[in-house]
Amino acid sequence: LTELMFTINVLRAASRKYRFLDELFVCVVRNKTKRSANQAAYAVTASLSSITSKEASLIGKSLVGLLMSNQTGSAAVEEFILTYPALTELDAEFAWFRPTLVAIADELMGKVAYGVKVRAAIGATFSIMDMVSDTVIIVDYYATGRSGYANLMVGLVLGNIIIQILIVYVQSRSIGNSRWRTFFFDSLAVVTFVKPGLDAWKVASGQEQLPGAALDPLVEMMFGKTVEMVFEGIPGMVVQCIAFVESEEKSMMAILSLLISAASTGMTSTVITFDIDIDPTKRKNNPKWMGLIPNVNRGLAFGNLFVITTTHIIAKGIITALLAVTNSAWMWLFMACDYGLYIAYTFVRSDVSFFVPVPAKATIPFGIAARIILKTVVDFTGCLFFRIPMLVGGSWFTFDLAKAQISVLVVAYLYNEFCEDVDGKMDPNEVWGIAGGLFTLWLVAFSHFVLRVAVPEYRHTIWSTQTGWQTSCAYFLENEDDKKRVIVFHQNRAMWEGRIGGEVKAWVRESWDRWERDEPEWLKKVTPTIPDEYLPAAAAATLGGARERRGSAAGSVRLSLRMGLHLTKYLDDFDMPASSLPTASQLSLLKRLNSELNTPCTDCQDDLLLLRQVWETVVSPAEFPSPDFSIPSPLWSDHLGFQSPNPISDIRGGGRLSARCLLHFVRSDMGRSIVAKARKRRDEAVEELGNEGRPDSFASYPLAPALINMTRFIAHILGVAGEHGQPVDVSKKRSPFYSLLKSERDFAVAVTGAMHVLDSEWERCNATYMDFPFVIERAKNITETMLLQTVRERQQRVHSN
Repeated sequence: LTELMFTINVLRAASRKYRFLDELFVCVVRNKTKRSANQAAYAVTASLSSITSKEASLIGKSLVGLLMSNQTGSAAVEEFILTYPALTELDAEFAWFRPTLVAIADELMGKVAYGVKVRAAIGATFSIMDMVSDTVIIVDYYATGRSGYANLMVGLVLGNIIIQILIVYVQSRSIGNSRWRTFFFDSLAVVTFVKPGLDAWKVASGQEQLPGAALDPLVEMMFGKTVEMVFEGIPGMVVQCIAFVESEEKSMMAILSLLISAASTGMTSTVITFDIDIDPTKRKNNPKWMGLIPNVNRGLAFGNLFVITTTHIIAKGIITALLAVTNSAWMWLFMACDYGLYIAYTFVRSDVSFFVPVPAKATIPFGIAARIILKTVVDFTGCLFFRIPMLVGGSWFTFDLAKAQISVLVVAYLYNEFCEDVDGKMDPNEVWGIAGGLFTLWLVAFSHFVLRVAVPEYRHTIWSTQTGWQTSCAYFLENEDDKKRVIVFHQNRAMWEGRIGGEVKAWVRESWDRWERDEPEWLKKVTPTIPDEYLPAAAAATLGGARERRGSAAGSVRLSLRMGLHLTKYLDDFDMPASSLPTASQLSLLKRLNSELNTPCTDCQDDLLLLRQVWETVVSPAEFPSPDFSIPSPLWSDHLGFQSPNPISDIRGGGRLSARCLLHFVRSDMGRSIVAKARKRRDEAVEELGNEGRPDSFASYPLAPALINMTRFIAHILGVAGEHGQPVDVSKKRSPFYSLLKSERDFAVAVTGAMHVLDSEWERCNATYMDFPFVIERAKNITETMLLQTVRERQQRVHSN
């Protein structure tokens, strides 16, 4: 690390200016700490000009603790920088400081957050324990003659299983040839009640989203747990509460099952609030509402939230059970008044419309239905995330929590006074003890969170009276960034059109020519959602046909998913083209390409001839008087970005096929342009930073290694090889891509096209060397989409002819 700090020019300059910087990075990379060191680090408040090496060491050691409590490396670094004034100043002074820390954090975390691992494991444990305890309780209900409760519990469990299997189907339907295997395996995990554990294992082991999968592992786990909470956890706990209050014997197993159900639901609720609030992207996009969780001592905040939600869940279950046993009519009257009051509250505030876009005639009924569902979730989870105005709103959320706790005391009185004296009636002192204990515990936990844990600037969000339509309008009016303002078109028009419709229309018409000229990345996705009357007349006429075709069945499916599963952002914008088996000639070509891919590049005569041709194409005699072909030579690194002077060692990973693709690349006009731009970026960096060190490291991406990486990627996409280059039997494998391959040249053309995409994305993102892993992944996604589009267009031309 010290050598690296000395070698890279920008790091060396910063290290000379701030002597403590070496010690800071060393302690960060060591990734070791003690609790006492963490506590001492939090006390460091020195500014950049006065910090000492010892203080820098303490700060560096504290990062590992943040890695354990955050969802991502960027979130941990965000908290790390905000915690210490000196780091905040460094972040403002050096553009490379934050990306470098994020890269280190991601590496230390093994691409998965320790905090997510721990929370995933705990959440999965609670879910599995909940299912096991529910099974035991169901057996007990049947054994003791309470078949009605048993049948209700079985119905809830079966309903949850059916919905979970539906989610598995949506998740696996577009994966490819392995979709049925994945579907049956995950469905088996659902029916055997180990799906939460499987999801937790996927997250903890760092599995990435499978190609074609609707959700990444973390979102899949969160979605599954939320469905389990809504369709089985909450109603199952209510049923158990009623059965417990009515039972003559209050068994310890029944109490334990209730506590496990409440804790499982409380954990899910807490994780949702916690992970959304600390996410750096969400904090950046919603700075007024995301930031309630402090940047330090987040473990304490998580525990505090867990106590609040769990006590609220237990209290709500007891209220329902005691009222149902005392007088069921009172229970239904209480619920009717409660929901009626909330709906009236939304009408009085003109806030009944929900943000999900629906047809104008459906706005009110859909809004009422959405509000009832949201209120039910808040009533039985106490999830703090729902305090935002677009959902329930802070004022009603806090009122609802307080009402539930006060209702525990009122319902305890009603039960003791009016419930008939029957076998199994609880002792009044026990009832008051439970009600008083829950009320006290919740009040202490909630007060502690608001007064001691929550960030003071965000406390008002807990009781804010701002409505959803006010938030929608304010987000548009207070933002100058077009990318943020266009979000208004993804929201229900009833929320904003009657209030700021004129301003939105004027903004669209004034900006449209600039958008068409600059072609921002969000424009294609937003255009179909902009009402025709908001567009300039010429643009509305031009886009009319395409916008109408955009509707149809796909639009209705997307709308239903928005209303239900909220999976629309994971759906592709086009259908998969038809797949086919390879022809005899295509199969022969695939085998030849795979053989070339797995034939190592060596110093044999054929391989040296390929490399000589690359050398003679790239190295300019005008710049270097004696460019005689040589291996090794520093010119391989200078001109093509090889990691070592010997290109054979780099090419070995992509086989002889990579060398052939490299030759085609440097001989093509597109390749020569990319090589020239890379050299220009390096020369500009040398001029700016000086000749010492390796300024090219931050100026451009490693050209040759990137091409080798893209060769293996294209080989996998086109069916030449497996994901890791291994041979695959494609004789019985269907794929839409075989039609793209007619010769070896077609493969090389695809690789060159992928490199063009990579270079375009590099310039568009104004990327540095640290951004390379992220840019190349984005370029791969774009390349695959373009190849699919090419296949689809070819198939459409064939069908039209």
